[in-house]
Amino acid sequence: MAFGSIPYKRSNYNIVEKKCDEEMLSLIQCLMNFKEGKFNAIDELILFLSNNSMDIRNYACQLFSDVCSYKNVHHFNNAWELVETHKDIRSLILKLGDTLCLTAIPILLSWREDLEDVGFDGYICQSLANIYPLQGVDEYNIDDIDINELYNNTIEKLDKSTYYFKGMPVFLGNISKDLIIKCQVSHKEKKQAFLVSEPQILSNFSGIVCPISLNESVDEKCLTSIYNYVNQIAGMPWKKGSKYFFSHEVI
Repeated sequence: MAFGSIPYKRSNYNIVEKKCDEEMLSLIQCLMNFKEGKFNAIDELILFLSNNSMDIRNYACQLFSDVCSYKNVHHFNNAWELVETHKDIRSLILKLGDTLCLTAIPILLSWREDLEDVGFDGYICQSLANIYPLQGVDEYNIDDIDINELYNNTIEKLDKSTYYFKGMPVFLGNISKDLIIKCQVSHKEKKQAFLVSEPQILSNFSGIVCPISLNESVDEKCLTSIYNYVNQIAGMPWKKGSKYFFSHEVI
């Protein structure tokens, strides 16, 4: 079951337990509220982060990463206490990076200390870089530097209420520009477009499906649809450093 008509594939979870049916209906109602800009539904969603069903938790965590504000991102710790498998740990680490919140960075670093397993350093660094990468910091040297002090000193100087994507206040104008450039290169070189989070963020923020997803090649028709799409969402009133869900500013 997917998030209603939500336009991203990453949140497609197969709920098979009958006992979860009522809970899934409640989650879908949360989603509908968020689509209408009713972010007070976040309190109900937070309760699902510690649900006994792994599928329910996965569904809730993915939605939470897209609608949580910097003030409530710490509730991811509820789900962290219940992770068991390597796949669950990896998934939750990456979802924390999707929040675009500076307040997620200390949580990521504390999870790394809990794990004491360098096998997860790549995922930790990927999430850190999705929010605010630091030059020279990667999974290969993270043990050779004081990563906690480096990030603490960096984010201490920044506005925690601003949302960041790859070290810059997130802004759909910049992401749209990157999308066009990468798709133009793909079209010219006849290769798959090197996209990471751009289609996902554009779709989540605008509520309008981005016409290209990951691992796709770009032909003339696709490139034209991308130009039309960017022109369409460019007319919406975006604020730099703000996070949106279906065109509603996350509060």
